[in-house]
Amino acid sequence: MRIVIPDDYQDAVPSLDCLGTYGIVTAADLAKMKPSALLVNTSRAELIERDALVAALRSGRPGFAALNVYEVEPLRDSPLLHMDNVICTPHLGYVEKDTYELYFGTAFDNLLAFVAGNPTNVINSEVLEHPQVKDFIQQGSQD
Repeated sequence: MRIVIPDDYQDAVPSLDCLGTYGIVTAADLAKMKPSALLVNTSRAELIERDALVAALRSGRPGFAALNVYEVEPLRDSPLLHMDNVICTPHLGYVEKDTYELYFGTAFDNLLAFVAGNPTNVINSEVLEHPQVKDFIQQGSQD
């Protein structure tokens, strides 16, 4: 497999991350892609019309796909897994020990501080003035 990236690739590659619609990439759109094109979807599987990608890849337009998002996750039995022109990786780019410790360590520290009556890293601090929250914090600080 040879992948050619044109110099003006940023203008040629639309970003679909910000669009909140289903099926906006249709079978007709995929059919317009070159046989040498590589479709990369790391955003949402649902952006592509259901079943359109498998059919398009079988017809050779686009010629290739690299995916880490699927209509059903984890991907277990799919035609995509048996296609020579598709690279499938799990949607787990964030899952590794250091990242988990960073995300969840801070989250648990914040939770424990709140329960102990010493809230930290509160973005919407006005909530701390709510009577029920004040009572909860006060009880935590007395334990």
